[in-house]
Amino acid sequence: MFPRRKKLLTVLVVVLSAGLLYGILLAVTDVIFSRRYERAYPQIRIGDSKDLVTKLMGQPSHTANCDYAAFPDLKTDLEYRKACAQQYWYEVFLKNYVISFDKEGRVIAKNSAVSP
Repeated sequence: MFPRRKKLLTVLVVVLSAGLLYGILLAVTDVIFSRRYERAYPQIRIGDSKDLVTKLMGQPSHTANCDYAAFPDLKTDLEYRKACAQQYWYEVFLKNYVISFDKEGRVIAKNSAVSP
């Protein structure tokens, strides 16, 4: 019975170690991207190109159509949806940066949100 316990303990240690290393890797990469986004985001201006945004922020976590808009009034929301062609989403732990582009690939809006 002892060799079986030793084998089980070894497997458990390996699995827990792998999980810990994976968690550390996620935390470190999150800090690296978070710092990059915090430095680059204020430099982005309305009218900037997609190429400049990608140069400053890097490749987005994902792209989306313009379904998401955080405008409190309907008129502004409709104007945004009419002008917006694509969004670049940059995501780090509990924080999102969203850059919106028109059909010509120029920034028309940007926002960031922190999850509670």
